[in-house]
Amino acid sequence: MKRFATRTAWTARVCATGLGILAGGVMAGIHAQDRAWPDTLPPSLLSLEERLHALPVAQVEGLGLAAGAGAISGIPGSLHVITARELRRFGYTDAMRALRTVSGMQLQEEDGWGLRPNIGIRGSGSERSTRITVVEDGILVAPAAYSAPAAYYFPSMARMSQVEVLKGSGQIAFGPRTAGGALSFTSTPIPDEAVRGQVRMEGATWQGRLLHAYAGGSTRTRHGTWGYLVEQLAWGSDGFKELPDGSSTGFDKRDVMVKLQWRSAQDARWNQRLGLKLLQAVETSHETYLGLTDADFEAQPRMRYAATQEDRMDADWKQAGLNHRLQGDWERGGWSLETDLYATALYRNWYKLDRLVDASGAVVGLGDLFAAPEAQAGLWNMVRGGTGVDLEALDVRANARTYFSRGVQTRFSYFWTDARGAEQRWVLGLRWHADGMDRSEWRDRYQMRDGHMQLSTAGQPGSAANSVTGAQAFSGWARLHWRRGDWVVTPGIRAEQIGFEQVGFAASDADRVGEGSRMEHAVTAWLPGVGVHRELARGMSVYGGVHRGFIPPGVEPGARPEFSTQGELGFRVSGRGWAGQTAAFVSRYSDMLGSDLSAVGGTGSGDLFNGGSAWTHGVEFEGAWDPLHGKGLAGNLPIRASYAWTFSRFTEAFDSDFEAWGDVQSGDFMPYVAPHQASMVVAWEAAQWALDVSGRYVSAMRTVAGQGTLVEGDFTPSVAVVDAGLRVQPLLGCEVRLGVQNLFDETYLVARRPYGARPGLPRMVRVGVTFSF
Repeated sequence: MKRFATRTAWTARVCATGLGILAGGVMAGIHAQDRAWPDTLPPSLLSLEERLHALPVAQVEGLGLAAGAGAISGIPGSLHVITARELRRFGYTDAMRALRTVSGMQLQEEDGWGLRPNIGIRGSGSERSTRITVVEDGILVAPAAYSAPAAYYFPSMARMSQVEVLKGSGQIAFGPRTAGGALSFTSTPIPDEAVRGQVRMEGATWQGRLLHAYAGGSTRTRHGTWGYLVEQLAWGSDGFKELPDGSSTGFDKRDVMVKLQWRSAQDARWNQRLGLKLLQAVETSHETYLGLTDADFEAQPRMRYAATQEDRMDADWKQAGLNHRLQGDWERGGWSLETDLYATALYRNWYKLDRLVDASGAVVGLGDLFAAPEAQAGLWNMVRGGTGVDLEALDVRANARTYFSRGVQTRFSYFWTDARGAEQRWVLGLRWHADGMDRSEWRDRYQMRDGHMQLSTAGQPGSAANSVTGAQAFSGWARLHWRRGDWVVTPGIRAEQIGFEQVGFAASDADRVGEGSRMEHAVTAWLPGVGVHRELARGMSVYGGVHRGFIPPGVEPGARPEFSTQGELGFRVSGRGWAGQTAAFVSRYSDMLGSDLSAVGGTGSGDLFNGGSAWTHGVEFEGAWDPLHGKGLAGNLPIRASYAWTFSRFTEAFDSDFEAWGDVQSGDFMPYVAPHQASMVVAWEAAQWALDVSGRYVSAMRTVAGQGTLVEGDFTPSVAVVDAGLRVQPLLGCEVRLGVQNLFDETYLVARRPYGARPGLPRMVRVGVTFSF
């Protein structure tokens, strides 16, 4: 209670201080009408029209997911771009909150902070974002995208300048996972000015803190333009959950990035760009996989059991990338060649409660304990902090793993206009990639004494898991953009050739002096697709496409690759003051792959296994409207809304050890796919201030496969969450912000996996100031 009272008082002081700063800012803004925002916010209508209808060629070619397209019509599939202006609106540090305005996203919260998001697209599955391709500045960010794709590292949202979401039939250029879609994050760019930078400071409820600063610039010389950027992001919190002993349930994360760039002089024979990026992200988070029983969630949704007091994730991510772009132009055509050389490394140790040992010495899994806690009263009492008898124990597993990836990828674009006026763009891509994971895990045994865990037996590295897994892949793709008149056709094909290998060592062979057991597996996939776009009239167009999706099977020799056929048909329209689009989609999956992840109640091996067939279909709507557009008023009132209906079912019966699937019957609905999702953002923007309100609704969804009436304990209830923010510019180059996430302090359940009910983020107040120079 004392700690809670202290936090409450601190929150009150933060709110009072923030309101005072904002009040001063408003008054300053009233007396500073000659000043304007350094980056004036336009109506979101124009933002949507520009993103979906009329992007200039240079801007389209700057999009990571455009893959050489010359216009938005040349990108098969639905592309949604969240620009820097939109990201600044709420200043989220949680990627899932930023993505919730995009229709068709399946976002399952886990820790409340978005440290390890579970993101799916159009019902493809969201577990640890393993079924989508995620890149930052064009480089795969999964620790080992082919051999171990679970997203235990994810880009920090606060340092991103743009986010792109590609859905539907546009995934030929992206892989290896083309069953759901692709996410592309663009980090802070090197400024064109001589010197430019920004400092953002923020405080929040639960001792939340954020410091984001960057500085950079470009200098022109007779030999070209030299640019640099130095950036640091530090953010964290003491956590909103509460342990009986008062231990931290929060996190600290720090990113440091350096960029260097050279661009050729304007009069040079070749237009070239060479860039170097170095990034390190270090995280310590006191997170757990153990949730609550329904009764405890109802009584104290923010509590954590005493047996999780040692749970902790330590992670260290490093990335290095070298990018080169060479471009040539002539009167009726041109070409470009872009190449990336990259390497990443991640060390992580998620030290967390793994299982229990009863008085007879038998091992009891957490899933079995949660299924019937009354049958294991002694163990359940120990989990809650009660002193156990002599043989009762808690096994905490050190999931120590080292990941690596490296590769080279290149993309060649060649375009011209023929004598009949037809525009043709050929885009060819190649990638060699190698990645792997080294596991040397162990379990430490603890006793519970008066609510405190005491180490009784230390484990030996490698005794819980001792193996090395790797993959090597060659991939290539080709796509043609052909345009004549109102028609655009984009056929293409992708090929993946992947070799997997795993060497397992004995639990007693920590030094790996033995030969070990070896498994090998290879797979080849051909993935064709085509997209079509037609202009019907000014401000009106229709588009569609179909492609073959693919998920690699992993190292298990018996595992088969997952293939799918995915199609969509969409319509876009815009007028004076409004714009919108709708799309219908359908996907048919065969040999669906599930992952044996601790995050979904598995053993944590990461192995993939086949289920049966399934199909998903649905409809998406997005729209924007500014009722003040063209009224001659000094302000904007942009309103954006989206809705998605998704229907996902298994079409084949099968048995599975995957907890969320279980024994599946034909016709069962897929778990963690919300049938209905909707969002709305309303903003009132003036010269020196802006008020933003965002709301999201998610319908009830199953947490295990099934059909018929929803059964208590097997679903998460529907929820609506509202965020709000106020931004004021008291001085040029200075912005003051007050934000409230979960404005009405809704208590809501976000997941039941892997073990027990997990709460969403309660009301959080954020106050901050940003200085730009």
